[in-house]
Amino acid sequence: RDISDRRNAELQIAQGAQHLRNVLNSVAAFVGVVTPDGILLQANRTSLQAANLKHADVIGKHFADTYWWSYDESVQEQLRNAIARAATGEVIRYDVKVRVGAERYIIIDFMLAPIVDEHGQVTHLIPSGVDVTERRLMESALRQSEERLRLATDAGNIGIFDHDLRQDRVEYTDIYLAITGLNDLRSPTRADRWGRVHPEDWPLLEEKIQRAEERGESYDMEYRIFHPDGSLHWMVVSALVITDAEGRGVRVTGAVRDITNRKQAEETIRHSEERFRSTFEQAAVGMAHTDQNGYYVQVNERLCEIVGYTRAELLQKRFIELVHPDERARNSALNEQLIAGELPSYAVEKRYIRRDGSFVWVHVTASSVYDELREVSYRLAVIEDISARKAAEAALQELNATLEQRIRSRTAELERSNRELDQFAYVASHDLRAPLRAINHLANWIVEDANEVLPPASQQHLATLRGRIQRMEKLLEDLLTYSRVGRRPTTVEPVDSGDLVAQIVEMLNPPPGFSVTAVGKLPTFSTRRVPLELVLRNLIQNAIKHHDRADGHVNVSVREEAEWVEFAVQDDGPGIAPAFHERIFHIFQTLQPRDEVEGSGMGLAVVKKVVESIGGAISVDSLEGQGATFRFTWPK
Repeated sequence: RDISDRRNAELQIAQGAQHLRNVLNSVAAFVGVVTPDGILLQANRTSLQAANLKHADVIGKHFADTYWWSYDESVQEQLRNAIARAATGEVIRYDVKVRVGAERYIIIDFMLAPIVDEHGQVTHLIPSGVDVTERRLMESALRQSEERLRLATDAGNIGIFDHDLRQDRVEYTDIYLAITGLNDLRSPTRADRWGRVHPEDWPLLEEKIQRAEERGESYDMEYRIFHPDGSLHWMVVSALVITDAEGRGVRVTGAVRDITNRKQAEETIRHSEERFRSTFEQAAVGMAHTDQNGYYVQVNERLCEIVGYTRAELLQKRFIELVHPDERARNSALNEQLIAGELPSYAVEKRYIRRDGSFVWVHVTASSVYDELREVSYRLAVIEDISARKAAEAALQELNATLEQRIRSRTAELERSNRELDQFAYVASHDLRAPLRAINHLANWIVEDANEVLPPASQQHLATLRGRIQRMEKLLEDLLTYSRVGRRPTTVEPVDSGDLVAQIVEMLNPPPGFSVTAVGKLPTFSTRRVPLELVLRNLIQNAIKHHDRADGHVNVSVREEAEWVEFAVQDDGPGIAPAFHERIFHIFQTLQPRDEVEGSGMGLAVVKKVVESIGGAISVDSLEGQGATFRFTWPK
C-alpha cells in the first residue's frame, strides 16, 4: 500500500507538471519558471519559438545567460539585479529589448513575479513578457510627431488652442498665451481671450466664432488685439471645427500667429510704393517702364512734356520709335546687351523725335528690374532733357574756337615780343655796354692824368659819374637776367641747400661782425640749382645791403613738406612798412634813394619772377623797425 500511495503521488505530480506545461504553452505571452537564484526551469513554447530555440538551449542555465539576454552585458546585469530583488518578494516590471534572432530584437513588457509557500518563503520566480514592439514604436512615432509639431509651432511662433465646446474648456500653448498677451493670466476666460480684440475687428470675428460653434464652419481671419502694455498687434487665426452627427460644433482647434511684423512690412512697402509713384509722377526728369518688346507700359507726365505726346499715345508706342533714325542702330545694340544680361545698365545721349517733328536732345539711363526669380520684370528708363546743355556746349565750342584763335594770335604776339626781348638783351649786352665802357675808361684817364689839378668839385663830379656808370652796368646786367628768367633750361640735380647757403655767404663776404646763419640742418633735394641760387643770393644780399647795423643777423631756415619746401630769409634790420610790401617786387623800385644805396631796383622783381616761373610763391612779413622775413615756396 505504501508503494501504491507513493506511485499515486508521483503520478499526480507528473500530471500536475504536465498540466503546468500545457498551461504555459497555451499562453501567447512569454512565460517561464525560474529558481530564486536565477536558474531557468521552464520556458513556454511561445518564448522558445520566438527565438527558434529548444529546451536544451536554455533550461538549466542562469536566466541572464540565455540567448534572449546575452547580447548585452548591461541588459544581463539589469536582469540579475531584478532576480535578486524578486527573490526577496518584490514584483519587478520594466520594458526591455530581447534578442529573438540574428540582428532581430523585440521590446517586451517584462515582469518578474515571486511565488511564495505557506511559510512566506519564495520558492520560484515567474518571468513573463508581452511583445509591445509595435505599440512602443507607435508611441515613439507619436511622440516624435508631437515633438516635430511642437518644434514647428515654436519655430513659427504659432500658438495653438483647443476649445471643448461641450464643457467650455480651453487649453492653450505657452506661445499662444505669449503672443496674445495672456501669459499674465493663469486661466484666461472667454472675456480675457476676446475682450482685447480691436473694436473695429470684433463684430466680424464674433460672427465667425458663432457660426463655427452653431454650424460647424471653420474660419480664418486677420484681426488686431491690444496687449496689456497698450501696444497693438496684428493676429491671424485659422480654426478647424469638429462637429457631431447633427453638424453642430463640439470642438474647435486653431492656430494663432502674430503677423505684426508682416503688417508693418506691408505698410512700409505700401508707403514705399506711394513714394515711388509720387516720385515717378512728380520727377523733374522723364521716367518710363517698358516691357520685353520695348513697348511703354508706364510713363510720367514729364516724359510726355519732353516728347510732346499724351500718355495714352505713348502707351501705344515702342521706345525705339522716338529715337532719331541715325541713332537707332546703336540704341538697339545697347538694348540687346541689356536684355541678354551683358550690361546691368547703360547711359547714352541721343535725340528723340517729338510729336511735332522737331528733335530734342536727351540723356537716357536704362536698366533692368528683376523679380524674386531673377527674371526681368520690366525696364526702367530715366530721360533728362539736355537740349539747353547741348546748346550751351555748342556755344562753348564756338567760344573755345574764338578763344583758341585769340590764343594763337596772343601766342604769336608773345613770340614776337620774346624775339624783341632777345634783341633788347643783345643790344643791352653789346651795343649799350660798349659806350658805357668807353665813358668809364675816359673818366678813369681823367682821374689818372689830372686828378691832382682838378678842383674838389670836379673830382666829386667824376666820382659821381663813375658811380652812375657802375649802376647803369648793374642795371643792364639785371635787365638781362630778368629777361632770361624761365627761358634758359637748366638741369635737375641733387642740391644740398645747406651747402648752397654756405657758398653764397662765402661769396658775398659780409662785413666783420655781421652773421648769416643756417637754422638747423637744411635739406637736400632734387631741383634746378641755378635759379635757386639766384633767389637765395638776392635775398641774402638784400638783407646785408639794406641792414642799418654792422652787427646785423640773417637767419635762413627751411620747412619741408611732401611736394615742396618753404625757405625763410629773416633779418633784424630796419624792416619794411606794409604799404610797400607789394611795391618792392616791381622792377626799378627801391625804398632808399639810389645815391644812398647802390641798386638797380631789379633784385626782388627778378626773385619774384624766378620763384613764380617754377610754380612757387613769395611773400614778405615785416613791420617798419622790426626786421623782415621773406618766405618762398620751391617745388621738389
